[in-house]
Amino acid sequence: MKLGLAMHPEKWSDRHLAMARQLGCETVIAWVPFGAGDGVWHAEDFERIFLQAKKHGLVLEGIENFHPQHVDHVVLDEPGKDEQMANLVRTVSNAGEVGIKCFGYNFSCCGVQGYYSEVNNGDGRGAAAIKKFDEDKVDHSPLPSRRFWFNTEIERRSAVDVLPPTTPEQHWGRLRYFLENLCPVAEKYGMKLCAHPDDPPIEYLKGTFRPLTSVEGMRQLLKLVDSPANCLEFCQGTISTMRGVDVYAAIEEFASSGRIGYVHFRNTSGTLPRYSEVFIDDGYVDMKRTMAIYAKCGFDGTVIPDHTPRLDAADWWETGMAFALGYMRGIMPSACRASEAHGQAAVGEELLQLRDADDVEVEDRRREQHVGAGLGGLREVLHRARAARGDDGRVRDLADLADEREVVAGADAVRRLGCRQDAGDAEVVDLLRPLDRVLARRRAAAVDVDLVARGHRRVLGDVDRHRHAVRAERAHHLADHLGAAEHGGGGRP
Repeated sequence: MKLGLAMHPEKWSDRHLAMARQLGCETVIAWVPFGAGDGVWHAEDFERIFLQAKKHGLVLEGIENFHPQHVDHVVLDEPGKDEQMANLVRTVSNAGEVGIKCFGYNFSCCGVQGYYSEVNNGDGRGAAAIKKFDEDKVDHSPLPSRRFWFNTEIERRSAVDVLPPTTPEQHWGRLRYFLENLCPVAEKYGMKLCAHPDDPPIEYLKGTFRPLTSVEGMRQLLKLVDSPANCLEFCQGTISTMRGVDVYAAIEEFASSGRIGYVHFRNTSGTLPRYSEVFIDDGYVDMKRTMAIYAKCGFDGTVIPDHTPRLDAADWWETGMAFALGYMRGIMPSACRASEAHGQAAVGEELLQLRDADDVEVEDRRREQHVGAGLGGLREVLHRARAARGDDGRVRDLADLADEREVVAGADAVRRLGCRQDAGDAEVVDLLRPLDRVLARRRAAAVDVDLVARGHRRVLGDVDRHRHAVRAERAHHLADHLGAAEHGGGGRP
């Protein structure tokens, strides 16, 4: 996992980027980094902030949210949506060309609203001001048309109309249109489109349906368009407030599937119908336990602190972020060490223990978690190799990008192999060939060869452990068969 920090445009500066690196961050997320402009965010814009982050030793890992004026017709299914979609395709493509790996979005006309108190309430620890939600206090009056999303005014929209209500069928259909157009572009660049859950997680707000208010809703999103680019911006804070949620089970389910792009790591006081956003160490969620689950499941993306209560400080945001990042940095090493030991303990032994499990789906998921944890260092290799790009911040050439994709593809293939007991040695060799090609090209280019070699050796070690497990399983089957034959029985095939 990588520690990161998200910045709104008013916070994005050399001083805050330097602060992020000083506090231990490796990555940054840029929140709606540019204005509406001509309807497209251009490659040179992404490149400028990519290089600015790189100057401070940081990788620009993701962009969070499209500009509201770039997406309102798509979300509302209005005339002009096809033109907007063409521009969104260009925006995602431009981000991919620079090497940005995640693009977060919030497919909603309401955005985040409905909290009845946020400032000057003194209800947090030490009289800090905290965000508070109560379902009984929500204003459900229609939203003015110009107030699409939240805290924004789109002047080209009607000054007198209100936003119309939406049904589940309408919203899911619009979301499908959005994903079917953007996922192929994101896939081309190895990018993840990351959906933020609806915050607050109530099913209707201002008369509009909100699909991502439950674990089942998030499952339905991932099934809507079958693409590795269709992922979640996993806001642990929002998810922890969903009605009846088991936040630990939710993390394990989605982290194991590889469908989390990055994580908003914050704590809350409880679930619906009322809750507050509190300090990271002061809520009902055991944050050390959640960090360990991400690590155990092989999650290797960025984790950011998201929101913070308002402290009595010269700059409450800086102080709050520093506190949250320090807490996260403190618990990450122990969580990752425990996970790595768990993943490397005995993949083969786990396979043998599970060979007779009745629930095949659970069996496969547990195997994948253990093998995935053993491979956790491989994508870290890629992260560090990307940071070693040319001085201009761009991918040196298409071969570089192809190398990264082959390593990821190889790691995923070996992960899948860990869920099967019938893979022969020849198949293992075939899976390792792309990794061998990558190592050869990296050696020729003299780019972080030692890092790639270590990642390669780690994959070899995981595969070797799996190979021993398979052979042990075959020997066990053979012994059963011979024993049964001696007694005149059939034995297992």
